[in-house]
Formats: sequence, structure tokens, C-alpha cells
Amino acid sequence: MNIKDVVSHKKEFITIDDNLKYKRCRVQLRGQGIVLRDEVFGENIKTKRQQICQAKDFLVAEIDAKFGGYGIVPNELDGAVVSSHYFLFKIDKTRLLPEYLSIFLKLDVFASQIKATGSTNYAAIRPQHVLNYKIALPIIEVQQKLVDNYYGDIKKAERLESEVIAKTKQIEEVLFNELGISIEQKQAPKKQLIFIKFENLREWGIDKIFGNNFSN
Repeated sequence: MNIKDVVSHKKEFITIDDNLKYKRCRVQLRGQGIVLRDEVFGENIKTKRQQICQAKDFLVAEIDAKFGGYGIVPNELDGAVVSSHYFLFKIDKTRLLPEYLSIFLKLDVFASQIKATGSTNYAAIRPQHVLNYKIALPIIEVQQKLVDNYYGDIKKAERLESEVIAKTKQIEEVLFNELGISIEQKQAPKKQLIFIKFENLREWGIDKIFGNNFSN
């Protein structure tokens, strides 16, 4: 079905107050999600007409959408503002779980629809383009099961990766002990300013000037 059946385009704007502090969003490319851009007072925001994000909104960057510039607004960015170069969509959570949509956004089947939008010479998309994209929409219970399995597998993979790293370190320590090799702790680089007369230089390079005993 079309995604417009379960999301609606938000068109409300506010006028920025110079004396208030605002969080601003930044959309990462390649479907990597929404993060904090900065937190500034209104006097430092040039465009005074802004939109307010709510947690679990679907946010799409007008220009960067074809490069994966979209995602779900995380809880910590609830109340953040974005300019009119972003499109905000409210999700009908009774029919579409934001977490399920977040997973679907990472699939090639969604990315390919955005890349095929409009002229190849014009990167920007419009809200109506987004609303006409297709989405697979199982019943809410199935969505929840898919979400649980997906994030469960991620946690399992992270745990296994941590175990592999820890095991590798143990094997390395045993091997070094067997070989009689001591593991030296790396020291923080020394910060120092040294002046050399140009007339005394014969070759370029730290090792040429100070010898092999020089330590950064």
C-alpha cells in the first residue's frame, strides 16, 4: 500500500524566539537516522520559520532523501526544530509502528523508490512523492514480532562481537606469555615546541633532524 495511508504530512510552523534555546536535527545519509545537529539560541537561527519535531515522527530531507537522508525522530530529539527543507510526517501508530518503519527504511525496496523519483538531474523531492511510496504493511502484531526479532538479533550480534574481542585478547596475552614477549603500554604523545635554525637543516623529516630516538 501507499505510505500515505498510514502517515500524514505535518504543515505547522512556528516563529523562532530569539531568547529561547532550541535543539536542531541533522539527517544522516545512507539511512543512518536522525541525530542532534546543535543546540542554539533563537537569535542564532537565521530562518525564523521552523517546524517542531515530535518523537517518532518520520523526517525526510528535501535534498538528501535520494542519498538516504531520512529516518525516525528519536525520543531525545522530541521538540527539536527543522527548516522547511525537511518534511515531517506524523505516523498513525495504531497501524504502523515507527520501529517497523525504521527497519523498512533501511531496505533497498524503499531506497530504490526514492532514487527513481522525478528527474535524474534534480535531486530534491516533494511531500507528495513521499506519500506515494509503497510500503509492506503486515498487521501490527506481526510488525511487533519483526521488530523484536530484528533488534534481538542485533543485540545478539553485538554480544557475540564483544565475546570474540575479549577471547582474542585472552589468546593474544597467552601467546605473548608463551613467547616471552611483554606487552608495552602506549604512552600519550608528548606535546612540545622545539625551534631549529634553518641554517642548521640538511634534510627534512623528524628522524633526520632529531634521530630515531625522538618521541612524539
